[in-house]
Amino acid sequence: MRCVVVDASGFVVDVTPQPADVTTCTLVLASPSEVGSSPFAVDSTDAQTLLWGIAPLWITAWIFRAFLLPLRN
Repeated sequence: MRCVVVDASGFVVDVTPQPADVTTCTLVLASPSEVGSSPFAVDSTDAQTLLWGIAPLWITAWIFRAFLLPLRN
């Protein structure tokens, strides 16, 4: 993790030396390896699995809408 602060002109500046306690930082930047446990960090295989799980739901909803819309009018 990198501790950064916003200076008076609005630029983000890296703090040197890096503090041990990051609670005083304006922003803390995480490296990709530190974000590995994020639910949004998916590889292409996981993304394909999610797609095949969500796509049938969208297709089913679209079919129901296509059949029910003429019945409403």
